[in-house]
Amino acid sequence: WDTSVLALEQAAEIGSAEAAATLAGFYDPVTFKPGGAFSRPDPLQAAKFYKLAAERGDAAAAAPRRLKNSTATGR
Repeated sequence: WDTSVLALEQAAEIGSAEAAATLAGFYDPVTFKPGGAFSRPDPLQAAKFYKLAAERGDAAAAAPRRLKNSTATGR
């Protein structure tokens, strides 16, 4: 997983909305899968990558507003 996650992170940082959305899904507590890329969900990282994906043009990434808003406001 480490190599795959690193590749996704690099792709997201250079402009891939799909890579950013994939990473967000890995981190998202709602879609988190135990035994996957990470040992536990991370809502802050999920929000970061959903935002990045949306900024890169992935309209669907803007949909999980509740997660992004709750992590941004601490609620």
